[in-house]
Amino acid sequence: MRFALLVMNVGKVDSPPEHLPHHYRHAERARPRIEALCTRFGVPPECRTLALMASTDVERVHRVSAVRAGPVADLLQQVGGFDTPALYDLLMQVCTCDYCAHGSRSGQVYPKATLLEIARNACAGITQAEGESMDTLREARAMAVARAFRPLRRTG
Repeated sequence: MRFALLVMNVGKVDSPPEHLPHHYRHAERARPRIEALCTRFGVPPECRTLALMASTDVERVHRVSAVRAGPVADLLQQVGGFDTPALYDLLMQVCTCDYCAHGSRSGQVYPKATLLEIARNACAGITQAEGESMDTLREARAMAVARAFRPLRRTG
């Protein structure tokens, strides 16, 4: 986790000044740099995996919203929320550290981790049946997330 936090933003260092404060395509620039660091220093594969995930997924986790159930279910699938829970938990810790490192948020609860846990719990037990397509599974998970998020949405 510490290695992932140290290297997750290496793709941002040479963002064009005219684009700041945005760092377009930083994850693409980070990947070869992280891989080179891992090779050079003999970083274990699980640390490499988490570092690469952090460089691409932390900002996506920070943008999670209760009004977009389908993308939330997709994100959970992509970051191992259903099939690699230990790796997912480490990524959530990295996201929490990144969140708490800015402003006066030190020690605060990370609201996106809470939101994703609600979504993940809503999808518990929804698995792909034999012969069922991935689209059917995705839709079932999105519907479960939508139901779980319904009370969280502001009425308007």
